[in-house]
Amino acid sequence: MKIVLLGLVLVMVFFPIKLSANDVYVVVMQKQEQKKQRGWSLADWMVTKNKMKIMDMWLALNSSANLFEFYLGGHQNNYDLNNRNTATKEAKKSLGGELGAYISILGIELEYDKSNEKYDLRSGMIGLRILGTAYQGTNLTIGFGNKTFDVENDNEYNNQFVQGKLAINLFSFLGVQGIYKNYLARKSNGIELSGYKNMYGAYLDIYFLRLYGNLFNEKLNYSNSLTYTTQKRSGYTLGAQIFF
Repeated sequence: MKIVLLGLVLVMVFFPIKLSANDVYVVVMQKQEQKKQRGWSLADWMVTKNKMKIMDMWLALNSSANLFEFYLGGHQNNYDLNNRNTATKEAKKSLGGELGAYISILGIELEYDKSNEKYDLRSGMIGLRILGTAYQGTNLTIGFGNKTFDVENDNEYNNQFVQGKLAINLFSFLGVQGIYKNYLARKSNGIELSGYKNMYGAYLDIYFLRLYGNLFNEKLNYSNSLTYTTQKRSGYTLGAQIFF
């Protein structure tokens, strides 16, 4: 016993403990933090389980049904043209086609229209599907692209645009959709063009064939240092698309 006590005295003499009360507190708290991080409880397990359920549900609802998806279509627009300056209203018509190709959630969409209003419209867009498993189905898709508005005996206007599209299947064969497109202001030969277009309607899917109809409103603003002109087009679109 005396030998043990003598050993303890020697340790205390030659190896003094210099830890202050604060140092001890820090060490203890660090250990508690490590226990909390590495620990496990029933509540933690329930939270993790719910998170995994939500993630599994999201993946099930948004994983691409097919890696590749393509569509080809045609449409006819019937609309009224309103000119603010002349206060006139004219019935017009245009015919057009569309083409799209998606790889998983990323794709490209092309469109062409030719109107008896004597203009050609060409547009191309890169689309990103952020919700949904396919373009032909419930989905939320955003896009960025460029539109060329080529007016006969007039300017050719090039505008970039952003687009958002929401399609919801009410049944496996029937759905509704809404599209909003905003044309970013840009000058061409001293004239600045800006505007927007919104569309909303319904579609009917028969296997790989889709028949659709939309109502639309479009407003274009032309301006320079001297004048400001507004054109409005409102009407409906009837079209068909083939998916493959």
